[in-house]
Amino acid sequence: MHRSVSKRRLLVVIGLASLVLLAGCTNAGIDGAASPGGDESDTTDPGSNGGSADDLAEAEWQAFEYDRAATYTYDVYMEGDGDGTIVWDVSDVTADEATVSLSYDVGETSYETTVTGATTDIQSQLAFSPAGAFLMVSLFSPTIGYFEGETLAVGNEWSVQTPDGSMRTAVTGIDAYAGVECYTGSIEVDGAVVHESCISPEVGLAPYVAYYEAGETTVSMELVDFSTN
Repeated sequence: MHRSVSKRRLLVVIGLASLVLLAGCTNAGIDGAASPGGDESDTTDPGSNGGSADDLAEAEWQAFEYDRAATYTYDVYMEGDGDGTIVWDVSDVTADEATVSLSYDVGETSYETTVTGATTDIQSQLAFSPAGAFLMVSLFSPTIGYFEGETLAVGNEWSVQTPDGSMRTAVTGIDAYAGVECYTGSIEVDGAVVHESCISPEVGLAPYVAYYEAGETTVSMELVDFSTN
């Protein structure tokens, strides 16, 4: 069954879009340069799925561009909709385009589609599908605005003043999901964590993301299976 986009999902999309714009607009106003957090070889992320800083070398973060034939399976949750699964399969990759097959089964909504085109075409076609909000928090996570082009290293952090308060972004550790190693990161506004993610330079996306409102999880995604085609 294909159900129309819920009010909650629409609000999430609008809210996350605002975060993306805020991140992009405020990069030039970062208050401090990256600050090392000590010896990376001794750093692990408490409560993580495993992994240490020795397992993942410093790397420059670049956004996902559908340039690898692979299948990604996420367990997901959205407040108001419940739990579910999203699978997208990237195939027929060339220098100019790719084909993406998307399967979405969350709460009472099931949806499947296949699109072919350039990266921007694929994004625009999928953005307003039932999976649009989840794709924005994973493939197009707001942390991209702070980390893209930066050399990721545990202990690095950035802060900026915004109309809503002081925003701080930090690289906090190393983790792994479905065999994909990633840098854990967080966004705080006035000291309260509003977003957590794990960013993978290897695959160009976030194997884990979560958003919080008043301390409660509103959206989460966790990569549970990854395979190259």
